[in-house]
Amino acid sequence: MRISALVLIKDEAVTIRYSLLSVIDYVDEIVVWVDPRSKDDTRKIVEEVICNYPDKICIIDFKRPMARSIHQTIKNLRFNKPKARTMLLKQQKGDVCFILDGDEVYRKDMIEKIANEIRNSPKEIETWAWTSRYFSKKDTYDVDIIMTRAIRMRPDLHFVEVDLNVFPKDENIDWIHDIPATDKGPVHQNPLPHKIIDAWHFHFPFRSSPKYWHEDKIYSGLYPEVFPDNFDFKQLFP
Repeated sequence: MRISALVLIKDEAVTIRYSLLSVIDYVDEIVVWVDPRSKDDTRKIVEEVICNYPDKICIIDFKRPMARSIHQTIKNLRFNKPKARTMLLKQQKGDVCFILDGDEVYRKDMIEKIANEIRNSPKEIETWAWTSRYFSKKDTYDVDIIMTRAIRMRPDLHFVEVDLNVFPKDENIDWIHDIPATDKGPVHQNPLPHKIIDAWHFHFPFRSSPKYWHEDKIYSGLYPEVFPDNFDFKQLFP
């Protein structure tokens, strides 16, 4: 079973190298779209990684799709992330779509477990979920959220915008959250046969965004997986 990692990124220079390298040995391909409005070295870093893995990673270029958001607090024309992800989905060749964000990093034991679980699942299983471990503050671990991060490829698979009252109330926000869906609707409302994998990944939204959708749900305790601003991500790859 071939696993294709799908990556949409913008201004992810701090983490994108480590995000890609953390999964590169456990997926069969990585297809990347870099937002042309990215203002940092994100694309340059991806191209550097491609030089070392030319047969495994590729950048797909297309025009930035725009649309009016359904988000109740955002009415202006915004980047159509669901359409962009669906367009990128059509470019991958795998049997399973593995959703990877540029601010997510996997520990070796976790991605190894996830990849093995996916490859060894029976044909009836169509989606896989595991924990996204959020660090939206620089010195505090916030919350664990179980999310669908891998979906078996099917003709009606696409992505849609989600309108939930948990996202930043910021009229200047450009990227709206998207979720996988089939012709029956979003997978969380119309679940396919699924498996929850007992694993997790690091998620660092604070490194690219000054606001956090779960800022009112901050967990007050400190965890050992807390990283300072100048953290050397190479430490995650012994």
